Amino acid sequence: MKTNEFDSYGKTFLKDFFSTYREPKTAYNHFIKAFVKPTLFENQLNEIEETIFSVNGKQKVLLIDGHPRIGKTWLIIAVLASIADKIKDKEAIWSSGCDSLKIGEYKSDLKTTLDKLLEELGKINTNRLKVILLDDILGTFSPRPIKKYRNEELKKFFTWDKKNPLLKLLPSDCTIIVTGRSLFFLIAESILRTNIRFAENNDETKVKTLRLGLFRDQEGMLEGIFDVETLREVRKKNICHHPLSDDEDYTYLVFSTPLLAFDEKANIPEEQKYLAAQALFGNDLDTLCESAKTIGWPDDTLKILETAYVVTIAPGLLYLGSNAYKVLGLGEDAKELAKSMHYSGDKLRSGRLPNELYMSALKQHLHENLDDALRIFKKILSRGDLKDKSHSRIALGIGLRGFIESSLCPETSWKLDKLMNIKEFDALFNMYQNNGNQGEDFLLNLELHHHQKKKYSLLSEKVNELNPGLVSSVGWVLYRFIQYDEEEHGLEVLEESIEWFQKHLKKVIDEFPLSLYNQEKWDTITSFYSTFLYWGFKIGKKSIAKKIIDTISNSDFAPEISKRLQIILDDELIWAIMAFELDIELKESKILTDWSSFIKETSIEIDTNKIIEKRIVNIYFTLVWHNEWMVSKEMKQKLSKFFEPMDWVNRNQNRVDDLVSQYHDILDDNMQYHWCHFITQRATWMRDWCFHDDPNKFEREVSQISKGANSNDNAINIKFNNYLENLLFQILKKVHTPDKNSFQRVRNILMFIGTRTSRMNYQRIIDKILELVKDDVISISPILEAIFELGRQEYLEKWNKNTDDDFREQCKKIILKYLNAIENTWKTYWREIARVTYSLDLKPREINGWQDVLPIEWVEEIQLKIEEEKK
Repeated sequence: MKTNEFDSYGKTFLKDFFSTYREPKTAYNHFIKAFVKPTLFENQLNEIEETIFSVNGKQKVLLIDGHPRIGKTWLIIAVLASIADKIKDKEAIWSSGCDSLKIGEYKSDLKTTLDKLLEELGKINTNRLKVILLDDILGTFSPRPIKKYRNEELKKFFTWDKKNPLLKLLPSDCTIIVTGRSLFFLIAESILRTNIRFAENNDETKVKTLRLGLFRDQEGMLEGIFDVETLREVRKKNICHHPLSDDEDYTYLVFSTPLLAFDEKANIPEEQKYLAAQALFGNDLDTLCESAKTIGWPDDTLKILETAYVVTIAPGLLYLGSNAYKVLGLGEDAKELAKSMHYSGDKLRSGRLPNELYMSALKQHLHENLDDALRIFKKILSRGDLKDKSHSRIALGIGLRGFIESSLCPETSWKLDKLMNIKEFDALFNMYQNNGNQGEDFLLNLELHHHQKKKYSLLSEKVNELNPGLVSSVGWVLYRFIQYDEEEHGLEVLEESIEWFQKHLKKVIDEFPLSLYNQEKWDTITSFYSTFLYWGFKIGKKSIAKKIIDTISNSDFAPEISKRLQIILDDELIWAIMAFELDIELKESKILTDWSSFIKETSIEIDTNKIIEKRIVNIYFTLVWHNEWMVSKEMKQKLSKFFEPMDWVNRNQNRVDDLVSQYHDILDDNMQYHWCHFITQRATWMRDWCFHDDPNKFEREVSQISKGANSNDNAINIKFNNYLENLLFQILKKVHTPDKNSFQRVRNILMFIGTRTSRMNYQRIIDKILELVKDDVISISPILEAIFELGRQEYLEKWNKNTDDDFREQCKKIILKYLNAIENTWKTYWREIARVTYSLDLKPREINGWQDVLPIEWVEEIQLKIEEEKK
């Protein structure tokens, strides 16, 4: 906005507003020269004007809250300056000045400041007032102190009715505008026990809240008060006109104007981003922590502040979405607290943070306030506010897991040592172990192995039940532990753990009844075996990878078991070759040389038996499913050291088609192993989310297990993924109706294609699946289960580019058509999730949990239709 866009009335208002600032002229000139109209300025101008001038004879209250330091004040004074020019009355608009310095110093308590406000208003003719602006009246850098014995008197100032002493002074059609940080509003609301921002309208007053902030939308684009283009203009003008712009490295400039850190093309240094994060969120986190541990507040106030604090720090410990609050027994209150502080409207759908700087501030806060965080977390659990003991135990275990795993994060400096020396941690850990034990403390003990010489054991023998999720979680912890402690002790832990893996794998296999196909046992075996391989390779220690290979080579399993496990070994070896560097010594190991020989032999036409034929089909499936190598030169080169993958696929394509047409169950083991792996990898992904510098960006990235070839050339994607589509369709052709044997096959195929429908032809598979439906729960259940899992992993969200709109729409129509099957199918699916995942991984609710996994707009439509059918 140029200087001449304001006329004399607007300029007069602005000069008066900045008159109480320490350098009024500098502040005024900075605003005039550097102000950039926010993205929706005209809309916001119209909205505020409508509020001010509507409902004659009724007072209005407009509350502008949101993130700190993002331009709330500048927006509102620009709007009011424009309005001043329109109404041309110098006495129509009054302000308490920048940061309300007209009526109180920065450290003045709130009651003193408000008394001064009444005093100042008493000096002027209020009859002509249309608007009064109270800028940051609740506090600027920290909340204005509230003295407890004056609460009831203070409460009247923020109760928007005829008892309000401020409203009594103002004309009947005047508008009060209050700006402030969302957190400061929350603190005042909890202390005064009144609803300031979301009060209901009454006969005397109309109340409205406008939330301003900077958010990342579902596609990663900036939205809110500014977008990318306007932010670039903000940076350009501030570099030219900010009073601190003479500093060559712009460090203080970024701290004073943290908006500048969002200019993606400016290559802002990390230290400057850190300062911006502190300005945007760090100060608020520290303030909330201090408020939550203040002695003397009433219990109901402390409960709100403590819950708000735990909700605020939760994303630094684990991927925690809005529906997780229900799962943990915290209910809607926790969700509303999160929304009232940092989000806007329905932005709190998943673990998605307001923007990428939140996590940076949060990690630093936890580093400096870990003892307080544990203390407040313990108080929440001790309050007995959770619905029942099972919720309390889940919340305690998941919270402990979050604190421990976060201490393994290499980017943070609050390590295990610091955690162990906090007495609240010991108390929480003992509380957890004494509150019933079903083996889930196993992983916590593993994570605490760093201090095994004290009182924490390594690999607890108390584990009563192994499941795929537990084994996958152990692998993840070992990987992170080795990153944390790469010295001799870390390798010692890893080698001891490999021995544990081997021992328990053999135990599980020995207990496996060969005469009876026990799917649950087999799922555990395949998960154990694949995890043993995957994390060993990913850890990247060549001595460890070799030990894993040697362990497999020397394993003495029954022949039937070895044949079935060979499928997984082939899959993991191909993935390891593509993803990791295998050294010469490892490549010369017997198991890899045997595998390489088999691959080369099957590159030519040879006589085969059924065992070899099954192995060929499964290797083919692995290559067309994990088909990143088709567009990655680097991956193709790595595979080419053993064989030419494209030649192998082309040469075996017809042979595979023939084999699949003969043996419709030939891929069952492979697909079921991937189904379990897909479910457990979600938990691994949720853990990695907390370790990522930019969790919002990470959330939009697909799981590695389902990534596949992804090229800018869509024709290439479709061509490559057609190999997969054709193979899956040939299997489906042999299914006549989903029964006990084919149930998993149909479900797993739909899950496979659902992760990449934007890159493959899939309609004939959908058509064939729908042909199998006989309008009964048995035949529709596998389809609904696949849809539930795709929803849980966010493939059905509109922002997910791996799934296309047509597929999403077809899935929604299936759900709406078979509403009668949702409840029973969900129960079956949830039991499967509970069986496959680790007990301390967040899961959707057991009752009506389908509402937690499906897109929120679907849920609303489904609930509406259910209500209609009831009528």
